[in-house]
Amino acid sequence: MNKIIVKVPDKIIEIPRPDINLQDIEKKLLLFKNNNSIDNPTPVEYPHNLIPFIDLTSLNETDTVDDIKKLGHKALSLKNKNLSPVASICIFPSMIKFVKEILGDDKIRIATVTGGFPSGKLSLESKLLETKEAIQMGADEVDFTICRDYCKSSEAQKLFDEIYGVKKLVGKKLLKVILETEDLHDYDKIKLASTVACFAGADFIKTSTGKIKGSLDHKIASFLVIIDSILDFYNLTQKQVGIKVSGGISKVDTAMLFFNMVQTQMGKKWVDPKFFRIGSSKLLDNII
Repeated sequence: MNKIIVKVPDKIIEIPRPDINLQDIEKKLLLFKNNNSIDNPTPVEYPHNLIPFIDLTSLNETDTVDDIKKLGHKALSLKNKNLSPVASICIFPSMIKFVKEILGDDKIRIATVTGGFPSGKLSLESKLLETKEAIQMGADEVDFTICRDYCKSSEAQKLFDEIYGVKKLVGKKLLKVILETEDLHDYDKIKLASTVACFAGADFIKTSTGKIKGSLDHKIASFLVIIDSILDFYNLTQKQVGIKVSGGISKVDTAMLFFNMVQTQMGKKWVDPKFFRIGSSKLLDNII
């Protein structure tokens, strides 16, 4: 079959079975590494331009209330330095109220993680409950952890049901679907997961939880596969899905590498915080 059939209560959705051109991915990987590598970085003339794309993140098991309040103050301090605000602050749901206290009436968005972060190994009922509570606490954006077992076993319906159910719950709130590409070593699985996520209603596809280490080569190649999935979906539906890179993005040159991939492969429409994000705890410090 050249289509994947998934069912929702009121209709059947046909998803084009994703294919992948590994030679093209490998060619682009070499191109970006050679033209904008970490060992021989391309000069960054205006690194401050990256700030509006940053989801300023702290998702450590050791995070304290004081740590999170300091994160909020760091985000607010940009205004005093005449710098653009970050796109959001990304924290655990239990820390939302403390960030809200610090931000006050400021318009910085609050993002949080749900879905049994970082493993994704919760029942759908538990994931929906966790997400509902996060929204009630005041989250503007949800970074949702899928069950990667569904990707590995190509169970498209179960993967679709998770994402579709959560998107239905969050409504107009921004839903970023975390694939955890460092745990998905088969690019076909990454293409399948990102394609299903697009059709299930994801607003963003996010690469990683940041909890599993992987090579830069794999991160670049995976990012390119996700780009292909998003562009295929856009060409078919004219619906624009965003992309977020995370996990080890602390150096300015690394961030610029992914920025350049978005700019050259996806075009100017995606060079906007509404459609491109960088999740990082340290990048902002290295910029300012």
